[in-house]
Amino acid sequence: MPNVFTPNGDFKNDNFIPIVINELCLDAYDIVVYNKWGQQLYQSDVYDQGWNGNDFYGDPHPAGTYYYLVSYKYFSTEFKTKSVSEKGFFLLAR
Repeated sequence: MPNVFTPNGDFKNDNFIPIVINELCLDAYDIVVYNKWGQQLYQSDVYDQGWNGNDFYGDPHPAGTYYYLVSYKYFSTEFKTKSVSEKGFFLLAR
């Protein structure tokens, strides 16, 4: 997961989006983004959609630290499905 993104409209790093090496191995995906008070700001089950840093009304959230919880399943090289859950934080820079 990236640790910073800059939604400034320059088409570079404008969305908080995971880095997926082989999308064909991805079986299921879910991500939730929270602010520092634990309020849910974003949720998606589409890995390449990404969060643009705006609220549900299109207004930008302020620069700062945000938190994520991501879970996904993937097919391993042994052709077994493995489940992963990760949590962490990232910086939204404006």
